[in-house]
Amino acid sequence: MSKKEGTLLYKAYYTPAGKLTSIVKKTGDWPYNDSVPLFNDYLTPRSKKFLITSKDDLESLRYLFGEPTADDILNFREKAKKKEEGIVGK
Repeated sequence: MSKKEGTLLYKAYYTPAGKLTSIVKKTGDWPYNDSVPLFNDYLTPRSKKFLITSKDDLESLRYLFGEPTADDILNFREKAKKKEEGIVGK
């Protein structure tokens, strides 16, 4: 793919419920080379096609996220407790 200003970058996710695609205009300040992240502030002003464009895309979107593991939940709760204790202590 060309490195010139304004190159369009394409990203596709293939799920059991269908394909999701996004198209982003690569600008001079684009920090991801030729990659397109799933979520990032850089996407909004540069997107030519957002990953989710209709309610019908939501079924496919769910396949991009896994269920949290028991460790994920435990880590989240521990971090939340520490943060809460820091806020309460002020």
